[in-house]
Amino acid sequence: MMTDTCLHCGTELTMRPTLMHILLLKKPAKSMLCSACLNQFAPLLTTHNCPGCWRQMTEAGYCSDCQGWLQHFPKQIVNHRALYVYNDFAREWMHTFKRLGDVRYGQVFREPLQQLITAHFPNATLVPIPSSQSSLTKRGFNQIHVILDTLNQSYEALLEHVGSGPNQASKTRQERLSSKQPFQVREARRSSLPPAVLLIDDVYTTGRTIYHAKEALLNAGINNIGSLSIFR
Repeated sequence: MMTDTCLHCGTELTMRPTLMHILLLKKPAKSMLCSACLNQFAPLLTTHNCPGCWRQMTEAGYCSDCQGWLQHFPKQIVNHRALYVYNDFAREWMHTFKRLGDVRYGQVFREPLQQLITAHFPNATLVPIPSSQSSLTKRGFNQIHVILDTLNQSYEALLEHVGSGPNQASKTRQERLSSKQPFQVREARRSSLPPAVLLIDDVYTTGRTIYHAKEALLNAGINNIGSLSIFR
C-alpha cells in the first residue's frame, strides 16, 4: 500500500495494489487528486450540447452565443468539444495553475484529454492557442503547452500572438467580443501547413479567441479546423 496527498486539498491518498498489479509486479497508477476534488470537475456529458461550442443545453440546437456567431460568420461555425463545465471549482483550479504557476495543475487532464482527441479528432494536428508576450513574461509558461506535453502525441505552434494590451482573462465580456485579431500563422510554417488542425485552449468563454484563431488559419488556407478546450 502506498500513500500520497491530494494535489489540491492535501488529503492523504491511499493506493492499494490489485492482484493483477501484484502478479505483474507493477505499481498501481498514481492518483494526483482525492475523489472529493476529482468529483468537483463537472463533465460536459449531457443529453444536449450545443453543436457549435459544446455548452450544456436543455434542448437541441445552437446556443445563443453560437447563433450570434452564425450571423457574423455563417460558414465558420466552430466544431468545438470541451471536457468540463467552467464552474467555481474550475475557476479556482485555473487560478492556481496559471496565476500561481503550479504546473502540476495542468497535468491532471492527460487521460480524459487524450481520450477525447482520439475519439473526435484522430487525424488532426494539435495547435495550441498562443499566449501574449505579456502573459508569458508574467507567468513564465504557456499553460496549453504544459497540458499538451503530457500527451502521447506532438503538437505544432503554428500560430503566434501579435496582439497587444490586456489578455482575455482581464477583459470584460464586451471587450472580448470586440477585440481585434491577435493571431497570425508563423511565416516559417506557411509553406507546409497541415490539412487538418485541432485548436487547443484552456477555457472557452465567449468564443472570440477561438474564432480569431480559426480565421487566421482559414486565411492561410487550412479549411479543416476543430477546437477543444478543457473548460466551457
